[in-house]
Amino acid sequence: MSDEAKRVNDDLPSSSQSYVCIHCMTPADSLYKTYPSFIRMTQCKECDNDVDKYVEYDSVLVVIDLLLQYSEAYRHILYNRGIQHFSRLLTIFLFCGAYERWIEARQNQEKVFDLEWRFYLCLLESTVEIGIYVLSALVLEFFLKGSLKRAAFVSKAVVAGFYGRVCVVLSIIFHLYSEPSYRILTQLFLLISHFQICRALHPQLSLMRAVVFVCLSTLFAQILPPIMMASPN
Repeated sequence: MSDEAKRVNDDLPSSSQSYVCIHCMTPADSLYKTYPSFIRMTQCKECDNDVDKYVEYDSVLVVIDLLLQYSEAYRHILYNRGIQHFSRLLTIFLFCGAYERWIEARQNQEKVFDLEWRFYLCLLESTVEIGIYVLSALVLEFFLKGSLKRAAFVSKAVVAGFYGRVCVVLSIIFHLYSEPSYRILTQLFLLISHFQICRALHPQLSLMRAVVFVCLSTLFAQILPPIMMASPN
């Protein structure tokens, strides 16, 4: 790990209420300064860029950059804007994940009662999946930081990485849930999103280690819930 990476890691804010430069992750006191007749964007002392250009952007443009997987957009959301309405987002992601699992299994179920019970099991599996991934992220946080002072912040950030699950709405509208290409693309999108979250949380982590962590965590999070929920013979 380079000295610069160590410095950035040590100086990272402990909560989403602090500010960082979205380009170099250097802590900043403000995003902009207000004057009587105009507003001036704060410049980063390290890289001389605007600390956060997304302050001037409309929310739709920020979402577009998130979909394009721009790391600066992730840093803006996590550190400078904060994750708003977290409980609502978590509920949406849980139900989207449950629906994806349920729609795969409903072809083998004919009775309404069985379908309803299966959905509850899928919802539980979706909850366990996210819980396992969050737990793995907290383990990484403790390993790198030696403490869990940012536990709440890290948990919210990791859950935000599941926003790709809302693609299930497209699968309902266009009947894509049975298409292998749809499954591959959505899974790839989720992996990249988790990778960007991981790099935003831990900029000192090497590229290869971040990829390994995301892939292994995703693998365990997807494999373990069905095993845990499986009925004994």
